[in-house]
Amino acid sequence: MSTLENSIAILRLFNAERHELTVTEASRMLTMPKSSVARLLTNMRDLGLLEGSGRQPRYRIGPLFFEISQQYRLRSSLIEKAESVITSLSGETGAHLFVRRIRSETTHITDGG
Repeated sequence: MSTLENSIAILRLFNAERHELTVTEASRMLTMPKSSVARLLTNMRDLGLLEGSGRQPRYRIGPLFFEISQQYRLRSSLIEKAESVITSLSGETGAHLFVRRIRSETTHITDGG
């Protein structure tokens, strides 16, 4: 796989239950050599896609990922169209409402409350 494909594979390891990863954990889950995973995680951290520090860091999603996500969210026509309706309904009901669009394995959520 290419470096980009491997980077995406690492990002896909993060989920609601798994907020942090070590080199060993990522290596085991991806069945890749630890040296390759360590190099990839370090590069992703240096570019802002991940955060992590220390001798044996626990890596987590970094700030660049959220900046890119925000740009996507601002340009998503579904979210743009639904946001005013969700905000209005939330105001009327007092409930915290969400818009969810599922595209293959990826879920995009915005809080309307």
